[in-house]
Amino acid sequence: MTVLSVSADGTRMTVASPAISQKGKFKVTTGGGSSTAAAFFSSSITNTSKPTITLTASLIKEVGSTFTLNGTNIASASSIKIGTVAAPFSILTANSVVVTVPAGAVSGSTISATNLGGTVTSTKFVYQAAVVASRTAAARVGQTVTITGSNLKATSVVFGGNKSAKPVINTGDTLTVVVPTGALTGAIKITTGAGVVYTDSFTVTPPAPTVTSFTPSTGKKGVAIITVKGTNLAGATVTLGSTPVTLSAGANSTSFKFVIPAGATTGKINVTTAGGTVSSANNLTVTN
Repeated sequence: MTVLSVSADGTRMTVASPAISQKGKFKVTTGGGSSTAAAFFSSSITNTSKPTITLTASLIKEVGSTFTLNGTNIASASSIKIGTVAAPFSILTANSVVVTVPAGAVSGSTISATNLGGTVTSTKFVYQAAVVASRTAAARVGQTVTITGSNLKATSVVFGGNKSAKPVINTGDTLTVVVPTGALTGAIKITTGAGVVYTDSFTVTPPAPTVTSFTPSTGKKGVAIITVKGTNLAGATVTLGSTPVTLSAGANSTSFKFVIPAGATTGKINVTTAGGTVSSANNLTVTN
């Protein structure tokens, strides 16, 4: 504190109030030594000028950690918040405070400071590192995948095969996306303001097969050639009822042919691929 004047008899002095709010005991030092007052003295600032925040880059700070926040009139703030959560702070100088990231702060929140002059909000953000707790293990293209954890407010989500997906739900604790066309099995890459985090490997399930028709609907065992049409039929294994059948050459993703086996009986045509199993809607009637 600055001494402005001392009385002629040395019993009184006038000092300037400090530039920032303080509470403490006066300590006076002269050539004869030092003496500390018994009572506390408090000073406060009444500042009606709106504070400003000087923050040139976003911060990555975990809950409980501290950072220095600079600006003008910042020490006169009655409250400092990260998002909507009040943050403890201590004054360094009139234009500098030390802020502690409070429990409950949401990653990606702005910082606001309020005094009698009003409230100012930063244009930069405070992030916490993302953590993945769980994820849907497998799904098909077009199905949804849910990833849970903390601080998962994503700026981008990329599946295996470098296929991007736009989040449907993006709350920070829950991230839901639709598996994009062309996605491959592998870890999902999530980018947040704090950096990149990966899920455990995610399996892209092949699409389920379908059987849309077969002709003829009746055939003689060991003789009749049956043509089956559908989708996602590549690599299929087929049974007629419980009897395995051998596919003819030329089978592809939309059709295949087979001769009714000698031991077959009337039943449904069952098709199994990596995407699942499907049966024809109607029976194939087998004759002798």
